[in-house]
Amino acid sequence: MRILAGFIGWCVVVVGSLGATMGQTPIVAIDMGAVFESHPLFVSQLEALKQEIRQFEEDQNRQREALQAKFQTLRGQDASSESFRQTEADIAGQVANLDVQKRLRSKEYAQKEAKIYYDIYTDVSSKVTAYCQHHGLTTVIHYNSRPMDLNNPATIMERIGSNVVYARPDWEITAAIKQLCTGPAQTARTPGNVQPSLNR
Repeated sequence: MRILAGFIGWCVVVVGSLGATMGQTPIVAIDMGAVFESHPLFVSQLEALKQEIRQFEEDQNRQREALQAKFQTLRGQDASSESFRQTEADIAGQVANLDVQKRLRSKEYAQKEAKIYYDIYTDVSSKVTAYCQHHGLTTVIHYNSRPMDLNNPATIMERIGSNVVYARPDWEITAAIKQLCTGPAQTARTPGNVQPSLNR
């Protein structure tokens, strides 16, 4: 009986110490993808970049169509004539130039997109850091809150690959960080008072 009582006492001490440790090192979860999708600057900058890409592609298509029409005018002409060879070479040179422009622009757009993500990530991270320092939170884990959809295998793989299997709703800070990114400055609330936003 003494051994059993001693063991129970030891368990109480261990559990109590673990609880104290966990209380000192709270872990919270955030869906960064959901925060990005609601970040006004991210949305506007990404849409502006998409519009720039669309305009470039439309301009490229117009130029290619014009070159194709120009090539059609060669039909029926003497392929051995100097005029034919000169026009054909000119068209080929312009097509090659368009291809070079497309490759260069694709690289430029990729860099611009990376810069957008970098800037927004830096902004969100600074807000997460300030929020956690204010509330004494020590660790933030990213997870994907998008619901699984049997008709969309990608959502299933995203959930399976998530680092978090379960996040207690009142320790999920996505909604709080969204508010900091999108709304007017307000007094930060503790995780226990945050209304969870588990879905995008």
